[in-house]
Amino acid sequence: MNIHTDSSTIAFPAIPSRDFEDFIYLISHDVRNSVRALIEVPMWIAEDLQEEGYKIQGPLADHMGLMNTHTRRLDRMLNDLLVYSRIGRMQAPADIDLAEAIDDISQEIRIPDGINLEVDLQKPSLHIGEKDGMTLLTALLSNAVRHRDDATSLIRITCRAEGEHTVLTVCDNGPGIAPQYREKAFAAMTTLKSRDEVEGSGMGLAHVRKILCHYNATLTWLDDPSGRGVGFQMRFPT
Repeated sequence: MNIHTDSSTIAFPAIPSRDFEDFIYLISHDVRNSVRALIEVPMWIAEDLQEEGYKIQGPLADHMGLMNTHTRRLDRMLNDLLVYSRIGRMQAPADIDLAEAIDDISQEIRIPDGINLEVDLQKPSLHIGEKDGMTLLTALLSNAVRHRDDATSLIRITCRAEGEHTVLTVCDNGPGIAPQYREKAFAAMTTLKSRDEVEGSGMGLAHVRKILCHYNATLTWLDDPSGRGVGFQMRFPT
C-alpha cells in the first residue's frame, strides 16, 4: 500500500561540536542521578505514610502524582539527551539486521491494536552503528505511534538498494505535520503539541536529524494528496 507520493526535501544544519556534545553528556549524566532521587524519595514517603496508617488521597495524592509526572518527564528528557550525545560514538558501523531490530523495537514500544505494521525489506540490512540504528528506528516508530489519531491504521517500513545508496522509508497515515512546522519538528527538545497532550521529550526527531547528518544521509519528506500522514525517505550511502 503506497500512501505517499509527492515529496519535499529538508536541509539540516551542521551537528553540534564534539565539545558541546561532551558537555551535554556530563550535565545529563550528573543531573540524572539527582532526578532518580526525586522519583524515588516521594515513593518512600508515600510508603512510610501508608505504613503509619495515613491514606494518600485528595490534594496530597494529586500533588504527589503531579510531582511524579514531572520528575519522570525530566528523567526521560535527560536520558534522551544522553542518547543524543552518544550518537556516532563508541560504535563501529556494521550491517544491522533490520527485521530483527524492527521486531525488538515493536515489542518494546507496544504498537497499539488497530495499527498495522507493514515491513517490506528488499534490502534486509542497513550499514550503520548498531546503537544508532536502534535509536533511528525507535525514534521513527515511536513518533508514528505517539502522534496517531483515531483514523491512524498503518505504519509502513521499506528498505531497498538504489545505486550506491540504501533507501529506508518509514511512513504512516496518521494526522501528519503541516509543511510550515516540518523543520521545527526536527529541532531538539521541541514538541508541536503540549506535553500534557502528547507525552515525549521532544528529542526523537532531533536524534533522527543527527544520525542522518553523521552518516551523510539525506531525508526527503513524502507527501500524500490527502494531506494526512508522515513519510520519511532516507538515503544512506553504502
